[in-house]
This record gives sequence, C-alpha cells and structure tokens, in this order.
Amino acid sequence: MKSLCLFFVLIFSLSILSAQQKFKVKNSMGTITEILRQDSFPAGYRSLELYIKQNTNPRLGCKCLKIPAKDSVIRKTVVVDFIISEDGYPIELHVENENTINRKLVKESIRVIKQSPQWTPSVQNGIKVIIRHRSFIYFECKKKTKQI
Repeated sequence: MKSLCLFFVLIFSLSILSAQQKFKVKNSMGTITEILRQDSFPAGYRSLELYIKQNTNPRLGCKCLKIPAKDSVIRKTVVVDFIISEDGYPIELHVENENTINRKLVKESIRVIKQSPQWTPSVQNGIKVIIRHRSFIYFECKKKTKQI
C-alpha cells in the first residue's frame, strides 16, 4: 500500500525561559542560577525549526514506520537532548526514547542536530556557560487516499 510521508518538526527547548527567570545551569566553576544572555540559534528558534525541516529526510518516516492495518497514520517522536557548548555547538547528544524508536530515525535526528550551525552561547557575568536543550522531532507517515 502506498503511503504519503509527512514530516513535522516542533522544537521545544528547556532554555526558552526569559532571561528574567532563574534556572540552574552548570559551568566548569560550579552551578550558576541566573542567565543574563541565553544562547540562541542563528536567527532564533523559528529558524531552527526551518533548518531541521530542510535538513531532515522526510521519506525516512515511511521507510521506517509501519502503519497498522486499522489506522491511516502513524507518528513517532524522537526526543533529542543536547548541550550547547561554550563554543556554541551542540554536544553530548542523546535520544531519550532511543529504545522505542527505529535506529534510522534516531541516527537522522542526531545527525541533523549535530550538524546545525553554530549557536550564540549563553553568557553569565561575561563568562560563556553551557545550557541543556531538548528538541522533539516528529516523523509521520499517512496512507494515501484515492482521489475520485
């Protein structure tokens, strides 16, 4: 049965909190509880969503996911946890739900995040610090419907 593959990206980041709010981050000197300038993807989080959409293979969803006979669609979410280093690059990438996701989808999600452009790192008291992020990448596959 032919399928129509759709790919949805929704990026949530644990660091989207405003700079006025306090939250814990760690640097090499210990724990810091307030960020003055948060890290950011070049041109903001909307451009991160666009980057992921443009650089992820959407056909992989239908190649790796099997639609149950009784359903017309299947969706899987890859949860990627990573740190933006003091240099502004994603490091320590980990897929939280790796055991429940097809390996090819896991590898694709890590590849796209790992190859993302350099971020502007967070700064606290003039010192660059690291921040942990969590992104959700959705893969979807739908059965094609016959058009009359």
